[in-house]
Amino acid sequence: MSLSLVFRTNNANRRVIDARRLLGKLSKCTRDMTRLSQYIPNEGNCRIETLQHLRAFPYALESHVRKGRARTNPKDPTSFRVDPMPGMARALGERRTRRFMSCENIPAQVLMDMTQILQRALITGLSTQMHAQAEIIVKELSAVLAECEKILYTPIPISFTRHTSRILTMWLFTLPFSLWLPLGWCMVPAVFLISWVMLGVDEIGIEIEEPFCILPVRPLCDMCEREIIGSMSQALKAPDYQPARKSG
Repeated sequence: MSLSLVFRTNNANRRVIDARRLLGKLSKCTRDMTRLSQYIPNEGNCRIETLQHLRAFPYALESHVRKGRARTNPKDPTSFRVDPMPGMARALGERRTRRFMSCENIPAQVLMDMTQILQRALITGLSTQMHAQAEIIVKELSAVLAECEKILYTPIPISFTRHTSRILTMWLFTLPFSLWLPLGWCMVPAVFLISWVMLGVDEIGIEIEEPFCILPVRPLCDMCEREIIGSMSQALKAPDYQPARKSG
C-alpha cells in the first residue's frame, strides 16, 4: 500500500516540476522576444503587433491549460476554467480577440499570427538573421505549448488512482483490529491520526496530478504583461535596424 501511494505521489510531483519548468521557459521567451523586437521594423506596425501578440500569448496559454476538465466542484482548485477574453483584450483589443475565441487552439493561433507578422516584417526590411532568431523564440513558445498539452492530456491512469484509494481504504478499515490488543481504547485517536495523515497524502497526490491548476499561472501571466508593457515604450522608440553597408 505504501509503495503504491508513494509511487503515484512521486509521479504527480514530477508533473508539477515539469510544468514549473515550462512556465519558467515561457517567462524567458517573452523577455527574449521583447528585447529582440527592437530589430523588427516599425513600418506596417510590425513591431507593435508583435509585442501585442506576445503580451496576449500567456493568457491564451493559461486558458488552454486550465479548462476545468477533471472535477465539477467549483470550490475545487482543479476545476478552474479561465476566460482568456479580459487579458487578451487588453493586449489586442476586443475585436481582434473575438476572432481568436472561435479557434480550437487559441495559443497556437496566436503564434501563427506572430509568424505572419514576422514574415511581413521580413518583407519590409527585417534582416534574415534577426528573423531567424525571432522564429527560434516562436518555436520555443510552440514547444512550451506542446509540452503543456502533453502533461494536460496524459493524466495518471484513473484505474491506478482508484486501486490505490481502495487499498488505502481497506488498510484503514482493518487497522483498528490490529491495534486493539496493544492499545485498547487508545486505538481510537491513533487510528484517527493515522487516517488523517494517510488520506491527506492521498488527496495531495490527486490534486497535484493536474499541476497547472495549482501552480500560480495567472501571477506569471501578469508578470509577463507588466514586463512587456514596461519595455514596450523603449522598444517602440528604437530606430529601425539598418545593416552595415559593405565597403567598396
